[in-house]
Amino acid sequence: MTDATMWMTLLSACSLPFVLSTIGLLVQHQVDRADPGDELREPAGRWLRALVRRRGEPVTVEVHPHTGVDAYWPGTGAIGLSEGTYGSRQPTAYAVAAHELGHALNMGRSAFVADLLPTARLVRIFAYRTFAAGLLGGALFASPWLLVLAFGFLVLAIGSSAVILADEALASRKGLELLRADRFVPEEAWRIAARSMKGAFGVYAAGMAGELAVLASFPWLAAWALPEPGWVASPAEPWAPAVWVLVGFVPFLLLRAAHVLHRVLRPEPVQSDFRLFTVMHREAQWEFLAGFGVLLVVLGLHDLVTSPVGQLATVLATTTAVGPVAGLLRAMVLVPIVLTLHRLGWLPERDQDIVLLPETRNQDAAPALMALYSDPPWYLRVSWVAHVAYLPLLLVLLYQLSGMVA
Repeated sequence: MTDATMWMTLLSACSLPFVLSTIGLLVQHQVDRADPGDELREPAGRWLRALVRRRGEPVTVEVHPHTGVDAYWPGTGAIGLSEGTYGSRQPTAYAVAAHELGHALNMGRSAFVADLLPTARLVRIFAYRTFAAGLLGGALFASPWLLVLAFGFLVLAIGSSAVILADEALASRKGLELLRADRFVPEEAWRIAARSMKGAFGVYAAGMAGELAVLASFPWLAAWALPEPGWVASPAEPWAPAVWVLVGFVPFLLLRAAHVLHRVLRPEPVQSDFRLFTVMHREAQWEFLAGFGVLLVVLGLHDLVTSPVGQLATVLATTTAVGPVAGLLRAMVLVPIVLTLHRLGWLPERDQDIVLLPETRNQDAAPALMALYSDPPWYLRVSWVAHVAYLPLLLVLLYQLSGMVA
């Protein structure tokens, strides 16, 4: 197997869960569009607020901007619905609202569960990124122990995915029970809501199926990642442009680390929608720049790393680049596909009418998100620390380069 074929195989394996979940998402979207069902008597958001009030649940229902996500935020005890979901009378919108209340019911009975379930989602992201970095690092350094590390984090990611799937299944089950118990939700609407929830569950299940497929193929991936017997590493020669990238990015990466640690220890208050927008976009830009800077450094200077400690530091640093690089590749792959589907008429464009109800017109911000950034829970603070996992590699490379200069 040539080097190019090996790297393409490893990268394709790392991307498999995303590919399968994306296919599942497209299928669910098309099925929901093909049979939307008849509109119900009131908007889904108002139905949810009335249901929460009747049941006496300690949950608030918020309206997020149209571009926002529909989610339950356990740290603030709030269900956030986008304007499109809140104002829609379609059974699929009712499915989303009931499902999110199901999440609130899952987490509202125990403080331990309220921490466990969102932590599982963060652990799954970090564990799979570490698996991908470990697998690629094992091939980069021809290191069997890094492949063992990658295998361990793959198992951790699958375990976290199992917890997420259980949470999604229980949330949908409770949501369907709430819809069935409502005499104003007809049987046909309940059927469509059930189908939509099963489709959403299938998206998560497809991602986990991809992880299990990678686990099943791991022996072959490990064999392809390791060199042929008799392979001898070439002498370490730093790539000059990568050295300049390292020198140029060190102040930025250190500033980024200081900023992240300051946010962890002393979160900045977010009290307006403009401030929330500024913080979220600033963090996305910083993460993108830091990720690509780290990637260039790893690709250009990995030959300087010879010790197991340095190899581990390289893997940890690579985890900070996996997210931004995967996001860019995702956009590069999906945008042409979506445009092609639009052109073929399989995914027609349409202007979605957003019903701006009186209670949504002056709510441009997401209160739950503002509270989440102002006083983040412990598991979110820990996840922020993972964004500066490149610091050990900086120390290793600076030490190596200083020794070469001396």
